[in-house]
Amino acid sequence: MQVRAINFKIIHGKLLDFNDIVEELPQQPTVSTVVELAAEVDDVRNTLRILRSDPRNCEDENFDAFTWRSGLWMATRFSNPILRARCIHSLEKQNLRADQYLWFYREFDITDWADKVVDLLSAPSTSLTIDEINNMGTDLLAVVIVEREGRLKEEAQRLKEAGQQLKEEGQQLKEETQRLKEETQRLRNELEMLRPAKRLRTRRT
Repeated sequence: MQVRAINFKIIHGKLLDFNDIVEELPQQPTVSTVVELAAEVDDVRNTLRILRSDPRNCEDENFDAFTWRSGLWMATRFSNPILRARCIHSLEKQNLRADQYLWFYREFDITDWADKVVDLLSAPSTSLTIDEINNMGTDLLAVVIVEREGRLKEEAQRLKEAGQQLKEEGQQLKEETQRLKEETQRLRNELEMLRPAKRLRTRRT
């Protein structure tokens, strides 16, 4: 396989899942068969690293998001559904930021990430950046705005209910304090009544 004048020796079986590459292969490929790919060298190298690894031995954990991006690009560009699914699954374990999820979602049309992207971008605690707004497109932006407004209303209602609860608890505390104050005064009065009456002393004449 030749990419930008660089040759890669690849076992024929490694290419069989790339449907678009298989179409370029002759019916009887030989060791001298060369297929030219319009791709980046780093993407090919990273993809070959992925293909040589064994996910059953947890080797996928050694790759970063950039490596999986390369594999996903190759899988999408040259139609390898198995590798594409593997790359997407592994990217989900990378703790991507909201803007990274958005980029992958739009760049590679990962429809299964739609709900995840909306959820991350709709968090009231985060502010949308200009790049995120521009990358969303009008349809997704409209969904995110509606979702954010809904969550803000829910948060406002929750705070309102929490404030009302605190107000009620404060009133109950005030009433309880008043009751204890009255009870204390009553006990003092009863204690005063139980004391022996003072005897009047008369002077001796």
